[in-house]
Amino acid sequence: MKTNVFELAPQEVITKDNVSMSIKAMVFYRAVNPYKLVYKLRNDSARIREFIKEMAYAAMRSVVGENTFQELLETRDQIAVQLGEYVKEKLFPYGLYIEQIFIKGMSLPI
Repeated sequence: MKTNVFELAPQEVITKDNVSMSIKAMVFYRAVNPYKLVYKLRNDSARIREFIKEMAYAAMRSVVGENTFQELLETRDQIAVQLGEYVKEKLFPYGLYIEQIFIKGMSLPI
């Protein structure tokens, strides 16, 4: 199965120390179980992407909310790994495998 990739729109999240920030990310995924994918998500690419986006946004809010702003800046790569593991665990029952979530950028709102 081939790897698919798409960019997530910037997501507004709040850190543990109540700093509001915007995170841009890329998701790399592939289908590993077509039977589950067709049965649970009807193999509609738009529906699959929307499902992955919502899971990734939920993961961002959850993982970022457990860390302070300073921790996010210092451990960006570890945060990306935590995001990937969180989403991977949630999507595997649907026949999807998250290879990586790459954080493209973090910024404070203007």
